[in-house]
Amino acid sequence: MFVRERMTRHPLTVSPDASVHKAQVLMCEGHVRQLPVVDHGRLVGIVSMGDIYRRAPLGTLVLDAREAEQLLDHVLIGGVMTLQPEVVEPDTPLLDAARRILQRRIGALPVVEQGQLVGILTGSDVLQALLSALGTNGNGGGRSARD
Repeated sequence: MFVRERMTRHPLTVSPDASVHKAQVLMCEGHVRQLPVVDHGRLVGIVSMGDIYRRAPLGTLVLDAREAEQLLDHVLIGGVMTLQPEVVEPDTPLLDAARRILQRRIGALPVVEQGQLVGILTGSDVLQALLSALGTNGNGGGRSARD
């Protein structure tokens, strides 16, 4: 099995010039924890909620929610993203990608082909592949505490 079979095609992305607040909204609305950062079609980084919490101004911790949002409207993704993220190609074996996610302790791998972002592979994608291989769909296929 290869990355291309399990990756999310056309993932949500953000530009390095976007605000941190905009990225947070995208992540919440899209139910994702990381966004590839793309500039003119080229992957330039990745940003996760963890990056935002670790690198955003400390002042956001003591402000109320509205004030924190206003402050984060002025902080750009380019200042908090991870540069040169670990990437894979679509033809990478899924097992190799899973090992990299585990070894590097990262939540996702952008998938690139000829320098262009073509998808993203998350830890959840890998777990779903495992569940499929084990013959369960991931919706409680095992025994419950009541059984």
